[in-house]
Formats: sequence, structure tokens, C-alpha cells
Amino acid sequence: MERYDRPYVEAVWYHDLIARYRFDDVGQGAEVYLGVNNIFDETIPNGLVGNTSTSAGYDIFGRYLFAGFRTRF
Repeated sequence: MERYDRPYVEAVWYHDLIARYRFDDVGQGAEVYLGVNNIFDETIPNGLVGNTSTSAGYDIFGRYLFAGFRTRF
């Protein structure tokens, strides 16, 4: 199938997940968090003129994990 036979760009759904835990007895509420963005590692759709590899509306990095610690002083 030629890419011009389909004059539209398919929709993509991204699923993200984050978990947080707050330590209320430490300072002003310390918090640890862990998450994953783009759980199912969806790729961006191809457009009419090649690959629409722009970050405007699409996740260009694929699946990634993150973790952190946050507090206030």
C-alpha cells in the first residue's frame, strides 16, 4: 500500500502510570514517586510526507521510566 492511498494520520493513544507516597511526618510533606510514560511503547504514525516525528502531540521518546523525591523546606 502506498502511503498516499490513505490520506489521514491514524490516532494514537498513550497510557501513563504514576505512583506516589507522601511522608506527612517529614518536613512539610516529603514525597517519593515512580512512573512510566507510554506503557505500551506506542510509536508515532507515519504521515503523508514521511514520518511525523514532531513532539507536537506525539511522544517521540517511546516508553520511559522515571522516579524522584520531592520535599519542601
